[in-house]
Parts: sequence; structure tokens; C-alpha cells
Amino acid sequence: PLWKNSSLFFDENFLNGVKAAGNLGLVFDALISYDQLPYMRELAVAAPATKININHLAYPPISPPLNSTAFYLWQSNIQQLAANFSNLYFKLSGLPQAYATTGWSPLDFVPPIDTVLKAAGPQRTNFASNWFVLTEIQWSGSLPTMFSNISTALDILQISQSDRRLIYSDTALNLYDLVIR
Repeated sequence: PLWKNSSLFFDENFLNGVKAAGNLGLVFDALISYDQLPYMRELAVAAPATKININHLAYPPISPPLNSTAFYLWQSNIQQLAANFSNLYFKLSGLPQAYATTGWSPLDFVPPIDTVLKAAGPQRTNFASNWFVLTEIQWSGSLPTMFSNISTALDILQISQSDRRLIYSDTALNLYDLVIR
């Protein structure tokens, strides 16, 4: 996986594959860690016709105790990427894994969700549950608890129903060029 091998960002064959995906109308889902966000600039420049969905918001550093320096770097990278590359999207998922222990709550998710929504807007933010990982004992979760926590975080941020519709469905439908019949 990309998040285990940063050298792929500089591999010509890999970059050609990401470009080819875009030329075929496919989306590249990037599973990366927050310290790899600076490399996304290179990927976005190399493949401007490819829509790239950054999974799990690049695992923002929100695990306790919060490292404010690391969070600020994550936040700054998200803001710069969102401002400069309209082909980058952000998948709102994996936050319990980013928290890295049990005991997560909606309040833990508010800062990264707020950052992404302010930087990219709901038109480039899409929800995914990551439900199959949530059920593992170390994450102490389920699809209903994850959805409830995200929903509560959106309540705290006073996100409108129309923006929630974008986050929960319409952005993904547009991004992946899906049609509901």
C-alpha cells in the first residue's frame, strides 16, 4: 500500500498508472498517512486529470494526548492541498483508527472534520464508514456508533442538511460517476 511506501510517489510506473486511471475516468483512492500529505502535491501535479480521494483524511494525528504541532502540520497541508488542487477529494472515514485507541467521541472528530469542510467544502468531502474495521475489538465501534458520532460532530459544527446530503451521498455519486436507479 501507498501509506507503507512513500517512494511510490516518485515511481514513474506508479505515476503513469494514476494518470491512466484518470484518463479512463476512474478515481484513485489514496490510503496515506498524514506525514505523506506533502507528497500528494506531486501526485496531483503529475495526474491533474485524475480525481484523487484521500482516504481517512490521511489519518489526522488526533490520538491522545493530542500533539498540537503534528495536528497543525496536518491541518496546514490539508488547507494548502484543497486550495491548490480541485482534483483532490477527502474521504471522511477512519477517524477511530486515527484516534488509535478506544474512547473516541464526536468531540474528537470535530477538529479534523471542521478543517476539511472549511478547506475543501462538502462538494469535495465524502463519507465512508470503514465498518469492517470498526468492529475489531481495538476500535470498539460499529457502523451505527461511527455514523452517530460523525452525525453529532456535524451537529456541533452546525452543518446544514443540504451539505450533509453532499457529504453522505452526492459528493461520492459525483466523484465516482455513479447513478442511482
